[in-house]
Amino acid sequence: YSIAESLSRNERLAALQDPDVGQSLDALRACTKLMEQVVGDMLDFERIDSGRLELAKSAFSAVELLGEAERALAPLARAKGIQVDFEPVPRMLHHRRYEGDMSRLMQCMSNGITNATKFTPRGGSIRVNCFESECVRPGRAVLHVQIHDTGVGLEPEELDRLARGGIFTQVGKGQLQGQGGTGLGLNIVRQILALHDGSELLLSSAGRDLGTCFEMRLQLPATDLDRVSKAGPGGAAGTDR
Repeated sequence: YSIAESLSRNERLAALQDPDVGQSLDALRACTKLMEQVVGDMLDFERIDSGRLELAKSAFSAVELLGEAERALAPLARAKGIQVDFEPVPRMLHHRRYEGDMSRLMQCMSNGITNATKFTPRGGSIRVNCFESECVRPGRAVLHVQIHDTGVGLEPEELDRLARGGIFTQVGKGQLQGQGGTGLGLNIVRQILALHDGSELLLSSAGRDLGTCFEMRLQLPATDLDRVSKAGPGGAAGTDR
């Protein structure tokens, strides 16, 4: 815990009951989280820039990825008064296992949901869904993870700038003081996705005040557990156990 968290949890400090002290602690907590984000972004960028960022790949499912994201990331948006809906993962993907660094992919989703929360007003909504599209490479799948919001949206020129921009690129309200962030987030997301066999980030918006869609297009090695279990030892068709 940070100092602010430790103080706020100490019920024996009578001064904490003072509303002014409580507001000061909230401000300290917010500043601490912002500094952690800034330092974390800078360290990740340095690792990526020097080629030292290594992925810890393992097998995971879409159900696990979205379930963990909902548990970890949805409460912040809901606390702001934003409705958050994670659509059920399509049944056909329940037995599919993908190979990738789930922790780093969660980091990418965190960037998308955090930005959606920043730029969506109270009473707005965030919707998260996933689906697969056809992949021409054997043994691989294209998993799409989309984060839709009803926030401030982006103009075509802003989308173009984000697509072409390098590090520290921000547009619209992201440039205003008080929004928080380094401008490194999207660049880091793109680099992490690129390390996953050329996966991509796609941003789209119908325009100002019409929301934004943050889409991770993941090209990953994939295995269908049903097929593996039916193949049996040596790849021959066998009996399910």
